[in-house]
Amino acid sequence: HGQWQVGLCDFALPHFTTLGVLQVLGELERDLPFIVISGAVGEETAIALMKAGAHDFMLKNHLARLVPAIERELRDAEVRAESAALGEQLLLSDRLVQLCTLAAGVAHEINNPLAYVMGNLEYALRELSSPISARHVPETVFEALSSALEGTQRIRATAEDLRIFSRTSENQPHPVD
Repeated sequence: HGQWQVGLCDFALPHFTTLGVLQVLGELERDLPFIVISGAVGEETAIALMKAGAHDFMLKNHLARLVPAIERELRDAEVRAESAALGEQLLLSDRLVQLCTLAAGVAHEINNPLAYVMGNLEYALRELSSPISARHVPETVFEALSSALEGTQRIRATAEDLRIFSRTSENQPHPVD
């Protein structure tokens, strides 16, 4: 993988402390299984190391459990990674639901006033097209109203696209009793 998969650290380091190593790993925000090995460290120190982020602690004279501990920690790290990936997927899914809800709301809020505008434009064009009115209305007024109506139809199509985007399978029309 190009990255370390497990960290083994002797408690007695010549130029650095084990707690310092754990602090660096914490700052890197990397979930690296970390096992501390020591010849003679007390229980309180071992507990402090575990609280600081070590995953396991063992004495040098009991290394028979080192391989099983490494295997267990690698499995646990894989489970944590899968869990984090599922959590991210769930977060993205939740954001998509929120985006769909927002899109549906925007489409609804656009369509309501748009219906008034379109209705009034259609009414104005109809009234101005009557034989009595047509003689007194310049052609540029018809062009402006027709252009405005065309623009509102494009807005309605965009709102419809938002509404379709926001529809989930549960919102699909289906027969009811």
